[in-house]
Amino acid sequence: MFSRTALRSARCFSTTPATRKSTVETVKETADAVNKKVGKGLASTIDKTEHAAQATKETLGVGAKDTKHKVDQAAETTKAKAGVAAAKTQDATTHVKHKAEDVARK
Repeated sequence: MFSRTALRSARCFSTTPATRKSTVETVKETADAVNKKVGKGLASTIDKTEHAAQATKETLGVGAKDTKHKVDQAAETTKAKAGVAAAKTQDATTHVKHKAEDVARK
């Protein structure tokens, strides 16, 4: 009789807290991942533009100063556009993080 009672009263349970992420943490991580991915893409574009400019300089030689100047301007324009895109991405990321924090507070 005792063994039956002991078997019935033996119950397994866990007191480990749940390790789930909150909505705010998930949104922050997603926004951070998007920001990093866009940043890497922009950096890659800048690198490719610089390599193209260098290749053009080497192909055309020293006598093609006008072409070199135009390529340099194109590279600067690309860098400027990449900077603007990065700033917009950062602003959007910050906005999403703030919205997520606002939602979490409610």
